[in-house]
Amino acid sequence: MYHASVGIFFETVSLADDSNQTIALFSHNPGITAFVNELTDTRIDNMPTCGIFAVKIKTDNWKEFKEAKKEFWFFTYPKEI
Repeated sequence: MYHASVGIFFETVSLADDSNQTIALFSHNPGITAFVNELTDTRIDNMPTCGIFAVKIKTDNWKEFKEAKKEFWFFTYPKEI
């Protein structure tokens, strides 16, 4: 996703097939940083190249993602390892 807004991220997740228990989004800044900062109280200044920001949610329907309670799981990136 290139130059995607926060709204586009939420819309993309809401369109995911409910048979998928896990999904991954790949994108560029500044949109990806803005999106991850909307998900939980965990804040990052900049989503680095190849960074992973993971959350857990309790829902059976991706359409409910935006409103679903999200729990921060982990944040990592290659230079950290």
